[in-house]
Amino acid sequence: MKNPGNANRTRSMILRFLRGTWGYFVFCAVCAGFTALCDMLTPQIIRVTLDNVIPRSEEGLSAAAAWVLGLFGGAAGVPLWFPAALLLFVAALRVLSVYLFRVENAKGSQLFIEKMRTAVFDRLERLSVSWHMKNSTGDLLSRCTNDMETLRSFISEQLTNILRLALLISMSVGFMFSMDLRLALVAVLPMPVVFVYSFVFHNRVKKDFTVCDENEGKLSAIVSENLAGARLVRAYTGEGREYERLTAHNRYYTGLWVSLGKRLSRYWAFSDVIMGLQLLALILTGAYMCVSGSISSGEYVAFISYNAMLTWPVRQLGRLLTELSKAGVSAERVAYIYDSPELERSGGRDADLTGEIVFDNVSLDFDGRRVLDGVSFSVPPGSTLGVLGATGSGKSTLAMLLDGFYEPTEGKITISGVPLGDISLSCLRRGVAFVTQEPFLFSDTIAGNITMSPEEIGREAMLAAADAAQLTHAVAEFEKGFDTPVGEKGVTLSGGQRQRTAIARAVASKRRIYILDNALSAVDAKTDAAIRRNLAGELSGATVIIISHRISTLRDCDKIAVFDGGRLVSLGTHGELAAQPGLYRDVCAAQDALPASPGPGGKGAL
Repeated sequence: MKNPGNANRTRSMILRFLRGTWGYFVFCAVCAGFTALCDMLTPQIIRVTLDNVIPRSEEGLSAAAAWVLGLFGGAAGVPLWFPAALLLFVAALRVLSVYLFRVENAKGSQLFIEKMRTAVFDRLERLSVSWHMKNSTGDLLSRCTNDMETLRSFISEQLTNILRLALLISMSVGFMFSMDLRLALVAVLPMPVVFVYSFVFHNRVKKDFTVCDENEGKLSAIVSENLAGARLVRAYTGEGREYERLTAHNRYYTGLWVSLGKRLSRYWAFSDVIMGLQLLALILTGAYMCVSGSISSGEYVAFISYNAMLTWPVRQLGRLLTELSKAGVSAERVAYIYDSPELERSGGRDADLTGEIVFDNVSLDFDGRRVLDGVSFSVPPGSTLGVLGATGSGKSTLAMLLDGFYEPTEGKITISGVPLGDISLSCLRRGVAFVTQEPFLFSDTIAGNITMSPEEIGREAMLAAADAAQLTHAVAEFEKGFDTPVGEKGVTLSGGQRQRTAIARAVASKRRIYILDNALSAVDAKTDAAIRRNLAGELSGATVIIISHRISTLRDCDKIAVFDGGRLVSLGTHGELAAQPGLYRDVCAAQDALPASPGPGGKGAL
């Protein structure tokens, strides 16, 4: 059953995007109405010409026709070129009306979809990380492209024609009944059958369009994944497997549309049969009445013309309802994004981020599973905290909490004594630099990726950050140096070069807190050590949290936190932790990193 709440939200969303474009569509409606009026006048001109001008008769003239013929002294004085010229004039007005309709309609529909794209993109950027984790990129792309285009097409090609269709139907029926009641009844009696069948068909076909759109999103997701992971697919010789996967879903998706096409064909065939029988009945009845003298030849020709005008909008009703079904599904899919709540908090205030960071009994549940459990520790300002733990132990979750991507289920986090929830996200993210293991690079140059911070970063600062990240030597090997395009997601760079570019970006941004989440995993131990030495100077005074599986990366941190199963199991310097039994000592032994004689860690070193 359709949810009225969803329908209301979808309608509200469309009306919101139509603001500022109503003028275009009202003008289009006027043009559509004028076009319909021109269509109505043509059969009347032909009727008067056949019944009055050619035989020079005044019989059966309407008041308007009598006034026009009176300008020439009556039917006898009308030259035969006048009806032809009048038909050309009406046709010219119709052409002008159609031209203006299409121009203004194009403007209005493009402004409509421009506002929709901008608003939905803005909402996508504000939705939480957990929301994006639950929705595939391919499906979101399908909603933001195909579904939006379906909406634009419906607004521009169907919705604005509703007035014209209504006018054509009402005016055609009105002229028919004004000429002859019996023949008009023959023309309109089959119409209710077509209307009822059209609405029943609309309700059934909407479900099919929903299934087709959902599976188009799944197909887009498969293609998107393979484009993003092209190198991985080739590395594991997975081309055949991925081809079969896409082919199987593509075959299923094609079958859905074929099935829908059969249903549409049955509908159009039924409509064609009904309207064909209606036309046959009208021609036979009209011919008999014309021969018997019940109607004139001009009225018979006018009836046939009006019936053609009546048949077209009735058949268009079916197309309109089909497109309405598609547009309704697409609108709901777009509204799903637009109406998704911004789960990340709003509001808050600016705060000083140079003080102590405190985790006080922090726990986090995610999808019914406890990821962090009762974590408590503090990081003094300007110090370095190392974080070690097995995969899935909660290390990255810790970083995501600190950067405001998640909210703790229990406990609280404070910076400089201010609860994290009271700090605005804009302030928090202006003060925290977050470098992940798989950094994202934009399709820009190396320099563009380093200087992407909202703050202005000069060439000199960019080069200094690149030096600190041990990137300068690698960039020197490229022909265009820092102006080298990195390709989509940095595909032209190695994993280590991408990580160093991301580190340079963080250094250049001059933040108060730095989180390096396995950000040195793709560089060798020598480069790792060189980068940490450089960062010790560049990030002097900043608070640094380093997450790593390497003991060599963490051993010089002021404190090292060891996590296991979402719990903080130990906290201390490298020397203290290596001297006592536990997870840290086991990892040290596995990496051959036990010190000759345990001692304190290097204060303030990276």
